[in-house]
Amino acid sequence: MKIFDYIDEDPLVQITISNPRNEKRTLAYADTGSTVLAIPKDIWDYLGLEYTESTMVGTVHGLDWAWMDWVDVEFIDNFELVPVILSKDPEVILGRFILDRGDI
Repeated sequence: MKIFDYIDEDPLVQITISNPRNEKRTLAYADTGSTVLAIPKDIWDYLGLEYTESTMVGTVHGLDWAWMDWVDVEFIDNFELVPVILSKDPEVILGRFILDRGDI
């Protein structure tokens, strides 16, 4: 079992997000209520992700459209190509798509 830091009772984990253009090491909230990786605009732009594919997402505020792309994520000795969405929130959210693959 892994032990994580917590902020306001939410687990915070270290991840590395990368693509062929760039790499970003950052903290992410481990959110079992989310499905995919969600990142804010500053990280999206830093990685040089595209604004070409959108998808409908369910949020705590209801349904909304979000930009989507693919990135590599390193988390607890796992390295996977995963979908990522552009979040309107400033936090990085690590959802079940990745958490279910980790030994946590």
